[in-house]
Amino acid sequence: MTSRRSSSAGAPKASKISKTSKVSKTPTAQSEPPADYYYLETIEQLQVLADPLRYRIAILLGKPKTGAQIARQLEMPRAKVHYHLKVLESAKLIRLHSLDHSQGITEKYYVLAGRLLSFERLMPDPETLDGSTVTAATYKAVADFLASMLSVSRERILRAPADLRKDEGFWVDFTGLGTPREIARIRRKLIELRNDILAITRKGLEQEDPSNLTKFSATLYLTPIKP
Repeated sequence: MTSRRSSSAGAPKASKISKTSKVSKTPTAQSEPPADYYYLETIEQLQVLADPLRYRIAILLGKPKTGAQIARQLEMPRAKVHYHLKVLESAKLIRLHSLDHSQGITEKYYVLAGRLLSFERLMPDPETLDGSTVTAATYKAVADFLASMLSVSRERILRAPADLRKDEGFWVDFTGLGTPREIARIRRKLIELRNDILAITRKGLEQEDPSNLTKFSATLYLTPIKP
């Protein structure tokens, strides 16, 4: 009797799971993967990312996620996360990727506008910078964004000190001296390194078996210091 009761109880449950499994994500018109780069077009976009929480949410959206998933990951109220998602979406820094109807409600999946966000088009080339082509608002927005980025990077490092001790991580904070031309050369090398990181990431995303991949974080930051 016990086995018959178990069998009869399991049948409708299996049917329910089967019915649910037929419901899949509905792609939106923009459900293609994010571009390699998304170049910020306005200072307002940079100001949106200058908020540490919004920057933290943005970097989580390298792969499509729902507001509920982000809220659980950040251990924050869903309403707060959804508010910041709307701000990021309005600034065109993230976009709707797909809709999921499998749980009887519609869940929205968001994704970053590009695998890497760059504000370099908002700034002139450092070799030609004369101080008159960039407004004070631009400088402040860049400074606020970099402060936000470094704050999030610091949190990551503090959460994983063991990785640094095991030589699996690398950290350098160095103040040096050099001519403007030499600093520009270092900047070009950092851009090359950024491109290498992007190529590695693209290759990793294309692999069918991600079990041998390790997620990593890299923060590249170079700035001249005025006396």
